Amino acid sequence: MTIMTDSTIVLLVATLLCSTASQIYQKKAALELHDNQTLLSKLSNHQFVKALLLLGLGLLFWLGILINTDLSLAYPLLSLNYVLVMISAKIFFNEPVPKVRWLGNAIIVVGIFILCNPSTP
Repeated sequence: MTIMTDSTIVLLVATLLCSTASQIYQKKAALELHDNQTLLSKLSNHQFVKALLLLGLGLLFWLGILINTDLSLAYPLLSLNYVLVMISAKIFFNEPVPKVRWLGNAIIVVGIFILCNPSTP
């Protein structure tokens, strides 16, 4: 299998963006939902529907990645979602992000660079 082609990188970015956007819509849906709502009203929440559609689209992009990329390489790259979701939570919901979380996410990014290094066996 190939390691990472340009088209695979584009699919990875699309997958990450869909997943991150889905998390934002899931949070928006959660903020709008109430315990006394019926299951149907919860499932028909517009934010929830957007989140599901983005997850489905992300899955299609992900399958495109898996066609030509080893799962052992591709799956760890999804950890970039942690970084993107944290930054998005700060931007869209003004959530506090302590220094230790920034440090943890920096470690994830360093790990990704190590993983993607062409000289890595």
